[in-house]
Amino acid sequence: MSHSVSSPASERSLLQIAGLPYFLIAFVARLPFAMMVVGVLTVVVSARGSLSVGGLTSAAVGVGTAIFGPLLGAAADRFGQRPVLVVLALANGTMLAVFGLIVYGDASDALVLLAGFGIGATAPQVAPMSRSRLVTMISERMPASRQARTVSGTMAYESAADEMVFVFGPFIVGLFASLIAPWAPLAGAAALTVLFVGAFALHPSGKHIALARGRTGRRPRRHPISSARPARRGRGHLRGRLVLRLDADVADGLHGRARRAGAGGLLYGVMGIGSALLALGSPGSRRGSHCAPAGWSSPSSCCWARSCCPSSRHLRG
Repeated sequence: MSHSVSSPASERSLLQIAGLPYFLIAFVARLPFAMMVVGVLTVVVSARGSLSVGGLTSAAVGVGTAIFGPLLGAAADRFGQRPVLVVLALANGTMLAVFGLIVYGDASDALVLLAGFGIGATAPQVAPMSRSRLVTMISERMPASRQARTVSGTMAYESAADEMVFVFGPFIVGLFASLIAPWAPLAGAAALTVLFVGAFALHPSGKHIALARGRTGRRPRRHPISSARPARRGRGHLRGRLVLRLDADVADGLHGRARRAGAGGLLYGVMGIGSALLALGSPGSRRGSHCAPAGWSSPSSCCWARSCCPSSRHLRG
């Protein structure tokens, strides 16, 4: 009798368990993170007229994320996602607004770099927290016979979602900077951060009680933090060089005109389409087949960069 009652619940998909609004909110909440680096580079190059300062400031954003990202993840693991994300949504939205005032003001370049570091340090880690919520839902609300397949499909979706936001994020930066003003992408990112990261934080799934957590979502003890794979560092290095090269060519070809300051973001956004399509197709491919496309990505991207940006020698020295 109990089996017949629990059977319908056990047949629910992850979409039914989490709800469509969750996936929409979690997707849009990732966009500000994808807009930050290119947006900072665009506004600094436009306001300060220096590609070097723009590149260093974008690097400072990445350094801030690299240093504080694991600490913020540990804080969410210890105290729960909701309080950490609420604080980060407000702090990061404020930092993006303050950065615009600093970069257009008379502040020194050192203060611009410090503000960029603050943007990265307060960047909400929505993507890994979303994966954590979904895996918890799968492991505790779905039968064991369906968990492995559902986790595989969910991770493929999450990978595709990450790629898609890095398609739309730089594209939105380029669109806003070209049609409105170079500061518009950061203003939009600040609004999205407060609204959608806040909504993601307050979503009922943020207070889901896992088996290993207390009533508030806190974990009773700390766990070690794993390091990032070297392949991801190489991928980030490649993308950073490419977007810097694109902005340099656009700035050289257009003589720094503000109305087209974000054209590099438009070109960079197109690059992620192939990655997103590959991620969407990964659930149906065999385990060993993932290595080949991953190996092709770097050489093909380098060849594309050489053909599209033949003047890359100007960045050296």
